[in-house]
Amino acid sequence: MLTRVYYKAFGGQMWRLQNTGVSGESLAIEAAVLIGTWQARGLSQSVLEAIRTEVFNTSAPV
Repeated sequence: MLTRVYYKAFGGQMWRLQNTGVSGESLAIEAAVLIGTWQARGLSQSVLEAIRTEVFNTSAPV
């Protein structure tokens, strides 16, 4: 149950990026960096990618 807090923290970081004007490929790259960071902290890459794609409508970087 505690991991939910960390996924919300990831979402908060993504939200801040979007609301400070980061978009398009730049947002995709920043999201990839965040996913790598949170994955290294023990979170699931597939869940983080799902949050990125389904919640923030951002695809993987090209």
